[in-house]
Amino acid sequence: MLFVHSTVKPHWISSLLLLNLLISSPTFASSVTTPMLVEPTLWQKLRGVPATTTLYGGMVTFHFNPNSRDDNWNNQLIALSMDGYFAGTLVNSYHDRAYAAGIQRIVYRQAITPTLNQSIGYRLGLISGYDKRMASIAEHVPLMPFPQVIYDLSWHHIGIEFSWCLVTASAGLLYQF
Repeated sequence: MLFVHSTVKPHWISSLLLLNLLISSPTFASSVTTPMLVEPTLWQKLRGVPATTTLYGGMVTFHFNPNSRDDNWNNQLIALSMDGYFAGTLVNSYHDRAYAAGIQRIVYRQAITPTLNQSIGYRLGLISGYDKRMASIAEHVPLMPFPQVIYDLSWHHIGIEFSWCLVTASAGLLYQF
């Protein structure tokens, strides 16, 4: 049997081992060097973050209502989002020029690979160009409110956006700056 003689007293060895364990522990080390992170509230998660600067061009639409399926599906969209706001114009389902503006937020963003990204968000805004064919209230007001759920998939700076807005699902091209 081999015995090693040490000049360090045994209580120093255990103290050094304990100190090493505490310093190398990720939980202890992170709480010492950085403040504790507070989990965002549900409202903060839903509020999201402002959308990045993006140019949108072209849009095709599928109408959920079978009576609307003969309506315009090529919407010729041109739009821009910047600092959490968006504005754009399109040819709506009834072949009328429409203008839209509002806020655009991202609630989830993920890098699938270093060059492929996805995000989920929403737009809340106002849109013109609709009449009673869309909703009876549109006959009396020049602007209609609309919510829109968006999913973007981009490779480097170019991508495609899929969206859902009450009675339609759409897809269009995008370029992120």
